[in-house]
Amino acid sequence: MENKYEKLGLLNSIQKVDPPAFLYTRILQKIAVNNQYSQRVVLSLVLSLFLVLVINVAVLGSKTKNTNTEKNIVEELNLMPSNSLYHE
Repeated sequence: MENKYEKLGLLNSIQKVDPPAFLYTRILQKIAVNNQYSQRVVLSLVLSLFLVLVINVAVLGSKTKNTNTEKNIVEELNLMPSNSLYHE
């Protein structure tokens, strides 16, 4: 156990070092440069979203209206419109 505490005691001998004055401004500058997107990326995202929107409108707009009413469906499936158990 003492060996662990001796090794941890070495941490007390660490001295504080002041960073260079321009380091913080360089870090902020790199962050600002890395947060910008190129026009090519933005344009491709806009075009892909527009394409998805056009495809959705085309698919939803081309659906044929189902003109079968409930009565027609019952007749096609030969279902009984009443709840009678016997075919009278």
